Amino acid sequence: MTHFYDYTQTIELVSGLNSVSTLKKWRLKIEQLTGHAFQEDRIRTGKRSYSKVFLFTADDIEKLQRIADTKGNLGLDKAILKAYAPSRASPLSVNQKISRLTVQLKGLNQKVTDLTQQKQLLAIRIEQLSKQIEELEKPKKRKLFGK
Repeated sequence: MTHFYDYTQTIELVSGLNSVSTLKKWRLKIEQLTGHAFQEDRIRTGKRSYSKVFLFTADDIEKLQRIADTKGNLGLDKAILKAYAPSRASPLSVNQKISRLTVQLKGLNQKVTDLTQQKQLLAIRIEQLSKQIEELEKPKKRKLFGK
């Protein structure tokens, strides 16, 4: 069974990592640059509330240590890419990539639908305002005796 480490344990194990915020920034950057997905877990923070936390494996600890060691010479981005270099086996399977792209596509479709609805509402509103302007610009008819 794989043993997982939380943020504080990871900071203790990796020399060069000084704070939880640094580890969180590194984790986000690793996910953006490489597509590597870390193990997620939920911890209870209240009677009905939970927080999402990320867990790190021994392999992740090793790679984070490599990043910490080479970050000074290469810069953070290059150190991450070197530590998480894609091996022959892709870090994400084709099915995982397809499912992620499907979720992104659904989100984009929803945004297009929302924008189309907003465009229609704006067209109706513009038409209403144009009619109001026309009514205001029409010369008013004078009644007999100015009433």
